Amino acid sequence: MAEVTSNHFVAHLAEATAEVEARLRQWASGCEECSWARDDNNRAALYFARAESRTTRQMQSLLRTLTSRWGLPLGKLEAGWLQALTADEYRAAVSAARAAESAEPHADAEPPQNAEHTIVPRHHASPCTEAAAQRAYGAGTVLFSFSPDFDRRAREMYESLLVAQTAH
Repeated sequence: MAEVTSNHFVAHLAEATAEVEARLRQWASGCEECSWARDDNNRAALYFARAESRTTRQMQSLLRTLTSRWGLPLGKLEAGWLQALTADEYRAAVSAARAAESAEPHADAEPPQNAEHTIVPRHHASPCTEAAAQRAYGAGTVLFSFSPDFDRRAREMYESLLVAQTAH
């Protein structure tokens, strides 16, 4: 019997270090969507949607292999630390994380400068996809932060655009 595949996952990473979080955020920025959340006990969860379907076992293997190659072990993980989600379960979980994050802050607290939660749709806006994106994500999506290597990637794309323009 074949294992069930999915495009949507959540990785419960317990007490992920800042280094693990930074590398996983960078990796997840290449996914269709990604979201990072921490609960009141500082336990981390990475929600991500990928273009290709994989089994839970394949995604666990991929994440363990990547973090091992980066020299950043995931540490002690609970059984079932990575779960496949349906698209509806994914949307509900991300919405719940958003709601928890946007809970009213204490009166004396400063507003957050860089929220923990980022949704990054990986589509290019066009009349067709923009309407689909509005149905899927609502009226708009707010990015609270850029990926760690945004400046480098933007500079590389800009330079390649300049080279392409001079070639024509």
